[in-house]
Amino acid sequence: RLSYDNVVNVKDDGEDHVYFYLVMKYIEGPTLSEYIKTHGPLSIETAVNFAQQILEGIQHAHEMGIVHRDIKPQNILVDRHKTLKILDFGIAKALSETAMTQTSHVLGTVQYLSPEQAKGEATDKRTDIYSIGIVLYEMLVGEPPFTGETAVSIAIKHIQDQMPNPTDIRSNIPPALSNVILKATEKDRDKRYQDIESMQRDLSSALEKCREDETPYVSDEADTKTIAIDKAAIAKETKDNEPIHQTMEIPIVNQQRFQSTEGPVYEVPKKRRSKKKKFFFALIFALLLISLISFIAYGLLGNKYLVTPDLRGITEAQAEQILNEHHIKVAKTKRAYSDQYQEHQINTTD
Repeated sequence: RLSYDNVVNVKDDGEDHVYFYLVMKYIEGPTLSEYIKTHGPLSIETAVNFAQQILEGIQHAHEMGIVHRDIKPQNILVDRHKTLKILDFGIAKALSETAMTQTSHVLGTVQYLSPEQAKGEATDKRTDIYSIGIVLYEMLVGEPPFTGETAVSIAIKHIQDQMPNPTDIRSNIPPALSNVILKATEKDRDKRYQDIESMQRDLSSALEKCREDETPYVSDEADTKTIAIDKAAIAKETKDNEPIHQTMEIPIVNQQRFQSTEGPVYEVPKKRRSKKKKFFFALIFALLLISLISFIAYGLLGNKYLVTPDLRGITEAQAEQILNEHHIKVAKTKRAYSDQYQEHQINTTD
C-alpha cells in the first residue's frame, strides 16, 4: 500500500517452507544510526532536512491509514543522494484497528518508545510523532535522550522524566528547533502535534531569523507520575545485556510494581471497574448463559428434521427459491441424463 520516495517499497512477499519473506527495493547506504555514529552529531541544516524527509515518509503512511510504531535510526536508510528511506513496518498497525490485545508486554524499541506504548495503551499518529521527535534529538545531540541498564528503566524515563532541552546540551541549536522536539515529545499526546502537517510547518520555520529569540518551550509536568524503581523487580522482567536498540517485547510499565532503594514502596494504581462496567459484564454473562441453555434445550427437545420439498420438474432457479423459503441449503448439484424431464429441470433430490 505504500509507494513513496522516503519509504522502501515492498515489491513482493512469499513463504519458503517455514519462513515468510519480503522482497524490497535495494538501497545502497548505511542506516541513519550508522550515519550518526560516523558523522557525530549532524549539522543543524542536515538534521532538519533529514527530519523533514522522515515526516514526509510517515505522512504518506498515515494517509494510507498506517501508523509505523517503531520509528528509529536503525529503521531508516540513507542512500548516496542523502535521501532517507524508512523501512521495517514490522509492527505497523492499521489506524482502523481499535481492538487491543491485552498482554503484559508491548512490542517496540525502548529508546524511541512513546509513553502510551510503554503503558500498553492504544497507539495512533501521535505515537509516530513522539518517536520522530526522539530521532531528531539524536541527530542533533548524537545519542538518545534516555538511556539505562534495562528496557524497563528506560521505558519509565519516557513516562516520568522531563525531556532534556537540546539547546542546553548543544548551545548552537536554535531554541525554536529545540521547541519543536519538546512539543513533539510531550508525555501527554493531546499536547503534542496532533498531525504530521503541524510538525512540518513548525519545523520548516525553526531556522528563520524571526524565531531566533524564541522562548524555550515549557512542558506541563502535572500529568507525569513518579515511579520508584526496584532493580530486583526489573531484573525479573528483563534479561541481562538485552539489545535495547532492537525491536523487542517490553514489559508494560504501569502493570509492574517497583520499590525504591532510597524510599518507600510505590504501587502503580490500576483503574477500578465502575459499577456500570460491572453491571454491563454481568448482563453480558447472563445473556450468554441464557443463550447457551436455550441452544441446549433446542438441541434436545426441538424438531431436528426437515422434509425436503418435492422439486422434480421445476427449474434450478425455482428450486433454489423454494429451498431458501424452507431455510434449506443446497449441498451439491449433479448433472444427469433424463428422458422424463427437460434440460435444467430437477429430476431427483436426495
